Amino acid sequence: LGAVVGGGLLSPALTAEMVDRRRPGGVETPGTRMREAGAGVWAMEYAGRMVFGHQGSMPGYVTVMVHDRPAGLTAALTTNTGSGNRLSFFAFGLHEVMDAVLTAAA
Repeated sequence: LGAVVGGGLLSPALTAEMVDRRRPGGVETPGTRMREAGAGVWAMEYAGRMVFGHQGSMPGYVTVMVHDRPAGLTAALTTNTGSGNRLSFFAFGLHEVMDAVLTAAA
């Protein structure tokens, strides 16, 4: 994720489409912090910072993955106890844990 967001993996044009040319999310995704969408990359706020990444779930799994560009920090959290229901995403506490990880890394 750090290489994708940082521009070290894909062409500058594709990186810009994914990260720099974001659009406000068209549909609010309950229980997430996804706010602006690029091509597969979302802008989100954790620990008071704008980070880039993705959140998702499927039956049995819930994941949050972020990259903080200024800090050069990438973090991913996954749990295999999720229901796959986005409305229950918040209940597993991954948002608070990601806040704590980014705060501790500052």
